Amino acid sequence: MTLVARGRTNNEIAEQLTLSLSTLKSHLSRIQDKLATRNRVEIASWA
Repeated sequence: MTLVARGRTNNEIAEQLTLSLSTLKSHLSRIQDKLATRNRVEIASWA
C-alpha cells in the first residue's frame, strides 16, 4: 500500500518486492476488497 501511495507502478512494485506481476495484482485486488476501495487512488488515499 505504501508503494502505491508513493505513486509506484505495478512493475516497479513487483520488482522491488520480487513478486511476479500477476501476484502483485492479486495482492492489490485483495487489498481493494478488504478496504472496500474501487481503485489505486482510493488505496493511496486510505494509506
